[in-house]
Amino acid sequence: MRTAGRTGRIVLYWEAQAVTANTEDISPFSGNLTFQDGQKVASIEITITDDTIVEATETFIVKLVRVIGGARLGNETSIVISIPANDSPFGRFGFEELMVSISEPQFVNDPTSIATLTVVRSSGEGMVNLIWLLQEEGKDDLMPRNGTLIFNGTESKKTLMIKALADAFLEGEEKFPIQLLSAKNEPVIDPVRGVATVVIQADMGALGTVGLADSSRNVFIGEPIGNYNGTALVSLVRGPGIFGEIEIYWNITPLVEKEFEENSGKVIMKDRQSAATIQLKALDDDNPEEKCIYQLNLSSLTPGSSVNPDRQHATITMVASDIPYGLFSLSQQSLHATEENRAVRSLTLPLMRC
Repeated sequence: MRTAGRTGRIVLYWEAQAVTANTEDISPFSGNLTFQDGQKVASIEITITDDTIVEATETFIVKLVRVIGGARLGNETSIVISIPANDSPFGRFGFEELMVSISEPQFVNDPTSIATLTVVRSSGEGMVNLIWLLQEEGKDDLMPRNGTLIFNGTESKKTLMIKALADAFLEGEEKFPIQLLSAKNEPVIDPVRGVATVVIQADMGALGTVGLADSSRNVFIGEPIGNYNGTALVSLVRGPGIFGEIEIYWNITPLVEKEFEENSGKVIMKDRQSAATIQLKALDDDNPEEKCIYQLNLSSLTPGSSVNPDRQHATITMVASDIPYGLFSLSQQSLHATEENRAVRSLTLPLMRC
């Protein structure tokens, strides 16, 4: 990859150096790449030679050695490449399926709690002992933790079974790798299919129930005025399960155009997130308006999660704005009155509502 500038035509030279590999394993051992003006990425192509020789894992290094055209080499100028062990007369072994899903048992011998993994042999023959091993993080969730598979003669398939353990904890989805190993380093373990994953599905309720916080059951909001920007926050809480990512949809009813900046939306709560907020914003206008009452509603978009029916709705009060009941003032700043013959006279003051 070419970083920083991309100006001009650049020629980059590279070479391969054997560590445990030999000259018959790879080709070519050196070369160059030309980067045209503006070009950022190019690839070095090296061919791994196929043969029938039984070989252990071999490595070689590819180095960038020099560059011409005004550029210079960066900090990362070499990479180690491994060729996995291959061509064993006993064959190559790997898992047929790389991922199997099960759940915690709901009753004794629940079949949904048992994972069956199949190990297959491609080519080769002879007796082979293989070991499979559950990684340490799965010791409290699966059993057994290890085992042996014996392939006799030309057998091409063997199966192993592993069972989920029940517990009293509310848990989300869990993944545990199972590794395949050779007991005597005789057969070849496929580097791609040598590890399978057992997935224990999330417990019922693990995604949690979402509802409005006590502080957000009744929310007041108004048009922007002075230092107030016209916003209000609605708080959501989630529990007892907080595992996995969920989506919550919200909307305001009745739908009134040009009252709120957004009348609906979606809240995403990440794995183990127990709280979130919705920000409402009132739009500013010059129309006198009385107090209005709206309702904010919640619903779940993620199967397995739910909304608490007792905390599903919030009352949103939009306070009166732009003086809907009017301003009152006298239409004249001064008025002259006289007193004649001590008679009782009435005086009328004009009053204006605007």
